Amino acid sequence: MGDDIEKIFENILALKPKDRNRLMSKLKNGLQKKNKSYVEIIPQVREYLIQTGTMTSAVVVELGLAEERMHNTAFKRCIVEKLGLKVTEAKIGRTVYYNLDTYEGTKSIFTELNTELLQYMIDQVDKRVKRVDIVNQVDFNDPRTPVLRDKKQMPKLRNMLRREMAKIGYENIGSRLEFVKTRGGSND
Repeated sequence: MGDDIEKIFENILALKPKDRNRLMSKLKNGLQKKNKSYVEIIPQVREYLIQTGTMTSAVVVELGLAEERMHNTAFKRCIVEKLGLKVTEAKIGRTVYYNLDTYEGTKSIFTELNTELLQYMIDQVDKRVKRVDIVNQVDFNDPRTPVLRDKKQMPKLRNMLRREMAKIGYENIGSRLEFVKTRGGSND
């Protein structure tokens, strides 16, 4: 193999400077990417979005339709815009979430921490028990709550939950999202 490389190197040196520069430019820029058709995967992505109500560009890898994640711009241009559905975008950090406008579950896709999200989370909590662990009672992978997957939001979420849970008689214990009923509060 080493001899082959030496021969190739000698051949490159034997080229005219103009041809050598052109060859080096092609090598530096890499092989050209070929246009790829996503027509065959669009129906599966459409079905996924209808079922879950939200998705990211990682969905094509999760569904086994592609080997590597697509760039957000390419995903939007080649797939999302061809779904034939009304889709909105929400960005958290570098991740773009595509949300189906007509999703019938909840009216909101929570992409930021706000009182509506807190109420949505508290509604999922079993308030009949004295000790509540939010992490065990709330689905942090719920497609309607992509903000909950952003670990950088946890300190702010914890502070907001402390205030809201205090209103219904729960006090935060420890550094996790665990609460204990300390006084009467609405137990509905």
